[in-house]
Amino acid sequence: MKRILLLLLLVGLVSLTLSPSLFAEKATVRYVKWVQIEEEATERVIIAEFERLNPDIKIVFEPTTFADHESVMIVKLAAGTAPDAISFAGEICRWSRWADAGKLMELDDIIEEDSSFDIDDFFPKMIDMAKYDGTKVGQGPIYGIPASTAVWILHYNKEMFDKYGVSYPDDSWDWDKLVEETLKFGEDRDGDGVFDQYGFYIENIWSERFIDMMMRAFGTTLWSEDAKSCNAGTPEGLAAIQFIGDLVHKYHVFPNFSERTAELTFENGNLAIHFFHSYYMPIITPRASFEWDIAFMPSGPLGPNSPVLHGRHIGINANSKVKDAAWRLVKFFTSKQAQLIRLDQLTTTPSRRSVTQSEEFKSIEMPAHMQVLVESIERGYVYPDFPAEREGWEMLHGVYDKVVIAGKAAEKYIPRAIKSIENVLRRED
Repeated sequence: MKRILLLLLLVGLVSLTLSPSLFAEKATVRYVKWVQIEEEATERVIIAEFERLNPDIKIVFEPTTFADHESVMIVKLAAGTAPDAISFAGEICRWSRWADAGKLMELDDIIEEDSSFDIDDFFPKMIDMAKYDGTKVGQGPIYGIPASTAVWILHYNKEMFDKYGVSYPDDSWDWDKLVEETLKFGEDRDGDGVFDQYGFYIENIWSERFIDMMMRAFGTTLWSEDAKSCNAGTPEGLAAIQFIGDLVHKYHVFPNFSERTAELTFENGNLAIHFFHSYYMPIITPRASFEWDIAFMPSGPLGPNSPVLHGRHIGINANSKVKDAAWRLVKFFTSKQAQLIRLDQLTTTPSRRSVTQSEEFKSIEMPAHMQVLVESIERGYVYPDFPAEREGWEMLHGVYDKVVIAGKAAEKYIPRAIKSIENVLRRED
């Protein structure tokens, strides 16, 4: 009897030793994402939930900052030490170069094979933002899934509008109306000859995406459809750039370069309207002590209020040895469940329509007009990034500064740069 019991015990020990469910080595997935202070804690909550649901996978989170993300990734991708799952955003890194270099995995096949993944739940243009065919972003294979989205909108101080008796901005506003109304808010509170309060502020006035968006409102685009020409020197392009300069120097609804201070922020109550993408909303929410809301981007003389889209996507390192585990991470981190967690923490805007239609989204303690955000995303467009775009923009940037910073005439300076820019755009590398 004792021998039988001993034999059974030995068999049991051997079974435990061979049991893959108990002793199988976990797959380790390294994950990189740039995060703000408000976001990192939320991302770690999502990581903990993923690991609870997927006990066979260990996530190693490698957060970066906004300023460092692109340079960090370029080094790691070149060195072959990049993480398995990579968060990217077009406005802070030219991820299409990574795709060109074969560093990002095309996801079309894995999406088609995975019946549990509902790609149709995402805003279609957010999927387009992670497509690249080797010539332009917005078309071709899919390299990432959107975890969140953002779009340019007006954030306005309701209490300031009420104080000055100005009606709230709505879908009928064009840029002329914005100037007319925001002229009423400029104020030198301490009498030192410098405004302490302004009617309007643009966070990324030196962004090529902002320039393109304004040029569309004036009837053209920054780059031609074939990406071989720059339209900044056309009558419509010059009108758009001159208008941006006039916001500062002619109308003075926007602070000039020397007037910008750390205190001159929307959340401090010194601006009537702040024009920036909706990633700014979670930052305002805990900091502003006044009532505020959001409104559509104004329309232009020749174009509707079609704002440029932003987004954070997650892709997979083409050289990852744990692609299946990395895909499970991508799926979960872009899932409705993960987006609801971020929503609960007020850190990002959903990229899934089902989340924007949820009761959780409708009841969050943010501005009343959240539908404005959803509709703006639907109206938005994908910025057509392409290989020579950055070099072309840097060349234009120098003369653009003369208009915006120095107050020079756009028609005098902008055309000077066009020929050199187009030589770059048409260059065969």
